[in-house]
Amino acid sequence: MPWRGNGTAVSTTEKSIAADGLRRVSRSPRGAAGAVGRAAFSLTNAITVLPGGLERTTLVVRDGLIHRINAAHAATSRRVDCAGDYLLPGLIELHTDNLERHIEPRPGTFWSTDRAIMSHDAELAAAGITTACDAITLGADTGEGARELAYLDAISSIAEAEVQGLLRAQHLLHVRCELGGAHLRESLQIAVARRTPRMMSLMEHVPGFGQWRDVAQFRNHYSRRYNLAAEQLDALIARRKTDREQFAARNRAAIVDVAGRCGSLLASHDDAFVADVEQAAQSGCTICEFPTSIEAARAAHQRRMFVIAGAPNIVRGGSHTGNVAASALAAEGLIDVLSSDYCPSSLLQAVFHVAADGVMSLAEAVSMASSRPARALALHDRGVIEEGRRADLIRVRNTPRGPVVVSAWSGGRQVA
Repeated sequence: MPWRGNGTAVSTTEKSIAADGLRRVSRSPRGAAGAVGRAAFSLTNAITVLPGGLERTTLVVRDGLIHRINAAHAATSRRVDCAGDYLLPGLIELHTDNLERHIEPRPGTFWSTDRAIMSHDAELAAAGITTACDAITLGADTGEGARELAYLDAISSIAEAEVQGLLRAQHLLHVRCELGGAHLRESLQIAVARRTPRMMSLMEHVPGFGQWRDVAQFRNHYSRRYNLAAEQLDALIARRKTDREQFAARNRAAIVDVAGRCGSLLASHDDAFVADVEQAAQSGCTICEFPTSIEAARAAHQRRMFVIAGAPNIVRGGSHTGNVAASALAAEGLIDVLSSDYCPSSLLQAVFHVAADGVMSLAEAVSMASSRPARALALHDRGVIEEGRRADLIRVRNTPRGPVVVSAWSGGRQVA
């Protein structure tokens, strides 16, 4: 039976989204249609980031949508004076590992998946993220199977929380597929049966390849994150190399097949060389996540793939694993999308950081965390502040400590 994360087994019937979760929608006053019928409100005196640049405006929000922009007299019962703060479209995150951190806050110590999801969701909203692709790893081989069982359980739990109207942000599924996983195909089958992935990524966390070309960096990271002794690391390194040779090719073919049948977007991950990008493009990848070299980023850009760079890399001033600095990619215009990766608050910080450095305007920097990821995901109802779009909005104050989210609205509902 699936494992909930607090030590209790959960029956298939209890966890069935179709049999249980969907029945709750009709009973829930805050279900998917909850935005319709909410009282209209206006946001005044805001420096609004519009597609064409910055403009001081008044916005009217009605029925979860941006109803009017620059309304001279906003006839609404509720008016919010933004006091000259910035008004941005809600941020869109294509790859957040943050849920995994909440599920396993310490190596080998698992939290209730239901409660982990609520904490993760609240953190995203506070960071200004109103749409998130939750990255769930399948096929990894660190530790016992409890980790992957918890991740699989989280997929069902998120879907249930969503139909219950409990979530602040909108959550989509991003399945991270470790190509060398001996049991990846079985886990993937379970995952897609629980929820259709919006996105799937092809990963190889193998020492000597991609992100971990420097084996010493791999040893250092895994010893700290998973509390592995030297002999355990030796065994892990040997196993990953062997499993890559044995399983990667057929797993790649299976993932591409599943993505095609599910209509999921495909992404490559940690491409190091031009040949990596070429293989990804041949597999049907339209997104290149976290290229580790400027050559790989250029190759992906030339193939019109959406290039994702890490916001923590921007904020910290470099890669935590010694790979290419995202600032170097930004200087060449090679970044399409920023991702918070392992730190949700970094996304907004990176946007303002890039603009402050003069690499691009604030409006252009905001687009890397809003309109461009919306295009990458084919979400045409959000990502920009325009009339008729979904009212995913964040009020941001730039302070000496960096940008701070004062308020956030998701589909017109205030969530932070």
